[in-house]
Amino acid sequence: MLVADRGLCSDAHLALLVQAGVPAVLRVGARQIVDFTPGRPLVKPSVRRTAAVKGIPRSRWLNALGVDAQLVMWLQPTTCPSWLTRET
Repeated sequence: MLVADRGLCSDAHLALLVQAGVPAVLRVGARQIVDFTPGRPLVKPSVRRTAAVKGIPRSRWLNALGVDAQLVMWLQPTTCPSWLTRET
């Protein structure tokens, strides 16, 4: 089990952890927007960050797990870092 801070929370890092079969608990990144509103709107990964989408999360709300806990689905980004292969 890997426990890490914001420094290790990119989609690329998550892909590598999943591929290696390593369970992990990671803090949400500083740029991630967290919203506990059921059925809230979301911004798809292909949409660039602009003033029009500022404050709208990039995750899909799935279920409330408690007052301060929720289950969300983070959408796969459309771009890939140069050091990571698309297949990974």
